[in-house]
Amino acid sequence: MGAHDALEARLAATGDLVTDAHEGNRLRAERARLLLARPDRQEDGVIALREILDEDPDHAEASEMLLELCER
Repeated sequence: MGAHDALEARLAATGDLVTDAHEGNRLRAERARLLLARPDRQEDGVIALREILDEDPDHAEASEMLLELCER
């Protein structure tokens, strides 16, 4: 497992453990950003963004990342 994959896995695990919804979504957004940076993991990044928006439909950062992806 490379450093990128290890960081992504750590963010996923930590985001799931955090009890504060805002902080958990911040970590999930950072994980989504890492996933979207890799062409072979973009689908996982989109799923992560949708999970954030399911929990918090007003999450600006997730909305912006998803919009940027759609505009490409």
